[in-house]
Amino acid sequence: MKVLFYKIMHFLAGTRTGIYIAEILTWFITTCYFLMPRPQVRLSMKFYRALFPGRSGFYYLLCAWRQFHHFSTVFTDRLIVEATGAFPCESIGWEHIYNAHQSGKRGILLMSHIGNWELAARKLSDLGINVALFVGSKQAQKIETQMKTEISGKGIKIISVDENESAPLNVFEVLRYLKNEGFVSMTGDRVWSDSQKSMKLEFLDHMVRLPYSPFALAYTLQVPLFVFFIIRTGRAKYRIEYNQPIFLDSINRSNKEKVIQEAAVKYLKMYEDVVRRHPEHWYCFEPFLIEKAGNE
Repeated sequence: MKVLFYKIMHFLAGTRTGIYIAEILTWFITTCYFLMPRPQVRLSMKFYRALFPGRSGFYYLLCAWRQFHHFSTVFTDRLIVEATGAFPCESIGWEHIYNAHQSGKRGILLMSHIGNWELAARKLSDLGINVALFVGSKQAQKIETQMKTEISGKGIKIISVDENESAPLNVFEVLRYLKNEGFVSMTGDRVWSDSQKSMKLEFLDHMVRLPYSPFALAYTLQVPLFVFFIIRTGRAKYRIEYNQPIFLDSINRSNKEKVIQEAAVKYLKMYEDVVRRHPEHWYCFEPFLIEKAGNE
């Protein structure tokens, strides 16, 4: 049913009138989804309560409302880009990626559930940057599967990983791609399963679990981590913010875990900065904040 709905909406987006119809339908569907009893609403309110402490319950509910409706633009903007072929997008800090690309050193792109990461990957591909996306392969999410197929058609390599694997990333596959083809992109703010190796860190007076693999691979392969966020500035208009690359020094191997954790802390500081400036762009609808810090 979801795939059929996606195809119908994609067909409607073939005309300007159809795009407006798709946007209106998406708004109503998102509203109905929000108003029904959903654990995702409570999770979002918990996050905004930690991000902006001391506000009213109505304020946190309003933040979640904006988040849900802003998230729906991921779908409608994708339809607009597919239908028009236009993707207005400005970049800040692009030189970090460009210099690494020109030197052939490349690195690991650390993507987050903030903004439309799919369009960010597409923009890199348009600029001649090869990107391999390591993503989870949840078969139940059929619309997501359809989206991955479309991205692959744009020259972006999709590498699906079983969420239940304890060691989901093959270091040799990553190394081969970095040396011969381009950048590797991995998720920095979501752990796929309890069996996946992760690390617990403090964030917004809570503990969060971050995947261990991206940071460990950057340390082992001695390549930089490029943290980026994509911000929606208007209807199908975006800005990609590339941060200063994070380098993990491996001279003293006895400090490996300390270096990896310090890199993760730097990432979380960048993460906090962008969600404070653009809270509605936070698209993580699964448990992120665990217990309050100090409860262990």
